[in-house]
Amino acid sequence: MGGDWINAVQQLSIPYVLSFYMDYVRDEDEAFSVLRTFHLILALLIIIDIFTMLKYPEGMYATIYTDNWFLGYKTERLVYYLPFMIISAYLDLLNGTRIKARTFLYGLIMIFIFYREAATTAMWSLVLLLIFYLLINYAYKIKLVLKFFKETFNYKFIVVIYALITVGVFSIGNSGIMQYIVINILHKDITLDTRSRIWQSCYMALQGHSWSGLGFLSFIDYQTLTNNPFATSAHNMILQLVMASGLIGLVLYSMFVVISVRKSNLSIINMPVVVGILILLITGVTSSEMIFSTFGFFFYSLILVKSNKKVE
Repeated sequence: MGGDWINAVQQLSIPYVLSFYMDYVRDEDEAFSVLRTFHLILALLIIIDIFTMLKYPEGMYATIYTDNWFLGYKTERLVYYLPFMIISAYLDLLNGTRIKARTFLYGLIMIFIFYREAATTAMWSLVLLLIFYLLINYAYKIKLVLKFFKETFNYKFIVVIYALITVGVFSIGNSGIMQYIVINILHKDITLDTRSRIWQSCYMALQGHSWSGLGFLSFIDYQTLTNNPFATSAHNMILQLVMASGLIGLVLYSMFVVISVRKSNLSIINMPVVVGILILLITGVTSSEMIFSTFGFFFYSLILVKSNKKVE
């Protein structure tokens, strides 16, 4: 297909500009001022989104999906909600020693929103996020919790476990264990809502293009490629990367993850950002909303922002 260059520029320009700015800003106060402004803008967008849910309970507008509101459909809004939660915790720790109760309240409200929409992946991602936040508040007081973080935030552990999970999900049709988990624990059909069929179509399209990929594809390209009106993406972060930039792009993205986690040095301020990367990867198993989203690369830049705050 050659890729949709106009769509690529439109979708990727914002995260690249934002990430480059955070990478090269030299003044610490200026960097954190930008973050606070960014946090406020996200808060306003989320408030508008919630208002549209209340005013239009059956959905604000119609597409191939139902129940669309200001920030989109189901997991789409995690693109805005997750950065808001990460920055909220980051600023809390920047100004104190604990993540504040109001950040937990924000998370509970968002969990309820995703529960109402039956957005299972997004809902449980935020539940996991709040559990991590509770642990962060005790990380430097309880040695067992700190040890847990050191093991969990080890880039080798992340890469290996994520690879195993991804392979397990992709091979669900031939894996009795994965089928049991999906059917009896997640209460889903083993097709994962047609995702496995979409993945198969993507595999076939990649034949002969596995190293270079097919270029950046629009949602219309995916619908055409899979002959499925609901297939607006690859519905898997790794597969979306390979479709766009091949195995070369996947290797480069893996380097982002490894370098960012190693750079975090388990600083308490950076812990929410590393958690954000983990949540991004987790949702990426069955969704590709975050990978080329407006803030898809933001966490990797945020973790490199220098802070003079000393934490023992």
